[in-house]
Amino acid sequence: MDSVPETDAQGSAAGVAGLVPIDEVARRLGLRASAIRYYEGRGLVWPSARRAGRRWYSPADIRRLAIIGHWQRVGQMSLDEIGEILAGPAATRGWAQIVQERIEALRLQAEQMNAAREHLEHVLSHHRDSPPDGCHHFESLIYQQVSVLLDGNTDQLAALARQQCAAQLAAVGLSQHQHAILCCLDEFGRACQKDIAARLGIDGGDIVAFVDGPQQAGLITRERDQRDRRRQMLALTTSGRRLLRRVERLMDAAEPGALAALAPEQRALLHACATEALAADAPRSWVPGERLVEVTP
Repeated sequence: MDSVPETDAQGSAAGVAGLVPIDEVARRLGLRASAIRYYEGRGLVWPSARRAGRRWYSPADIRRLAIIGHWQRVGQMSLDEIGEILAGPAATRGWAQIVQERIEALRLQAEQMNAAREHLEHVLSHHRDSPPDGCHHFESLIYQQVSVLLDGNTDQLAALARQQCAAQLAAVGLSQHQHAILCCLDEFGRACQKDIAARLGIDGGDIVAFVDGPQQAGLITRERDQRDRRRQMLALTTSGRRLLRRVERLMDAAEPGALAALAPEQRALLHACATEALAADAPRSWVPGERLVEVTP
């Protein structure tokens, strides 16, 4: 780094002509002088001159400081990212790549914030006069977070089954959430994106990302509701329905999957017990013909 020229104690008109002292620069840009010195320590900016130990900046230096502040405030960028942009050709990444990665990070952050807002609005709208403890929806969310502490064996078995299911779906380019969305549209027909999220228990801020892939692959369509332009309507395409049938065949071929070590009668007993437990929790979700009331082990 080139050394910054130091003028004599008296200074000279030529030595500081057109330059602005650090305190005045800080005032103009709404910064602290300590912040400018910190930027210097990070190698982002340097004073054009020093006079009796005081930093002086040129119009180009001031513009560079303004650029740093802009990227921080408007672009929500870190000083490391800003340093790479300002480095130009010497940077390890191009500026466009840096900006694109920041856009993606902001998109994810926005989705998380929207999901948090929607969850809090849901809690407040349903439990304005009392805490949400005891609410079925709230308790199910809490259970998902602590279930591994409640029943390790069952959860490990469920996790193994999910892994095997995920592997089957990955073979056709789907995630488990995307598969659930396709199944929901196949069973109930064209529906509002927000309603699909509610039916499947997916946060409203997350379902957009889950829908993007199937839409781009031509498996579903997403259109504005003509009666309410705020609503996004989803529908399963012929290609999507064809892929679902293929997935069903893959799943059938993979049976009994995680339960392969059990005998057929043991699997039947496990199925019956699980069905009874689920039916007791949500009886309207299970028709009598699907429940195995009596199974001989």
